[in-house]
Amino acid sequence: MGLVTSTGGAWGSSGLRRILALSYLLVWAWQEHQLASALLGKDPARQVVFLIDEVEVHLHPSWQRRIVRSLLKVLSELNRSTSV
Repeated sequence: MGLVTSTGGAWGSSGLRRILALSYLLVWAWQEHQLASALLGKDPARQVVFLIDEVEVHLHPSWQRRIVRSLLKVLSELNRSTSV
């Protein structure tokens, strides 16, 4: 509901949608890693390597400046003991 009221539309801007999609992908990948680690009986990785090539050049410059910071925040919130 906050997305609707804060953006003025049901889906927000394309930049917001893109950042949310990337964040979702990161959370999903991390959860899959956790599950695979548990199934294999191994400890999950303590480091995450996140490579970005051409930071979403189609986005408005202000969104380009925000996206890396936002994605790093998502990664750091997934597991506080993991270094990003």
